[in-house]
Amino acid sequence: MWIEETIEEAQARMVRKCGRCPREVHYMELTREGLCPECAEKERREVKPIVK
Repeated sequence: MWIEETIEEAQARMVRKCGRCPREVHYMELTREGLCPECAEKERREVKPIVK
């Protein structure tokens, strides 16, 4: 049996939540850490202490 799915339904399945903010973005936009591009950019700009 063939299951029909609209493009909107297929795209909705590919949406994931950002790990930091409530924003939902397409899974291809999420970084390895599971953050949306905006949160990933913020994290990159933050100064992290060097642990020795």
